[in-house]
Amino acid sequence: MSAYGRLATLYDALMMEDIPYDAYVDLIASNVEEGARLLDIGCGTGYVAIELAKRGYDVTAIDIAPAMIEEARTRAKQAGVTVDWHVGDVSETLPAGSFDLAYSAIDVMNYVTTDEGIARTFALCYDRLTKGGRFLFDVHGEWKLDLFLEEAPFVYDSESLSYMWQTEEGADVHSVRSTLTFFVRQDDGSYERFDEQHEQRILPVSYYVQALETAQFTLDALFADWAYEPPTDESERLFFLVRK
Repeated sequence: MSAYGRLATLYDALMMEDIPYDAYVDLIASNVEEGARLLDIGCGTGYVAIELAKRGYDVTAIDIAPAMIEEARTRAKQAGVTVDWHVGDVSETLPAGSFDLAYSAIDVMNYVTTDEGIARTFALCYDRLTKGGRFLFDVHGEWKLDLFLEEAPFVYDSESLSYMWQTEEGADVHSVRSTLTFFVRQDDGSYERFDEQHEQRILPVSYYVQALETAQFTLDALFADWAYEPPTDESERLFFLVRK
């Protein structure tokens, strides 16, 4: 099964403890005017998009996984907000429109694994932004490539869910391929098994800076780990804020 297919219904339960999503919402809001038009590139189950819609932003969102969008639609309806949801590969297409800020949250860009795909994503994003519009995204720090390989396999076990995360070097330089095997407890006490395949590419900062310049973006800020501090070799997550 492709990345984040069956995992959609479990995604937030697995991720929310480790990633400060509300801090990401605040970060986005601090870089755009109230009521602005926003484009969420790789929205997952829609948590960030929905929280921004609650604050009055006009949000359009896209994700490659239909199951993620289905889950996001359900959650938006429960929250009583409207988001314009789309299914698509962000390296090939982005929703039509003119946006004040686009964002790609929680290592989405690491899942764009080819030079051509990164170039197309940046070019499409540039095209969709208003003059002076901004693009915010994050990627893993380079050292996490080695960490993923050194710590594999990773095992998680709870009463309702168990999984094993195995990682190996990918076909390309700076890439890793992961196989996730899940066992989900059912109401009758049995366990359902399913598998996910993931591939990520973790590239140097200089690569992204050059690719952004090629797409005609101007770099406004480069910082690390949720704070406006310069990245170091030990930074876990790097943030790029650029302007059209």
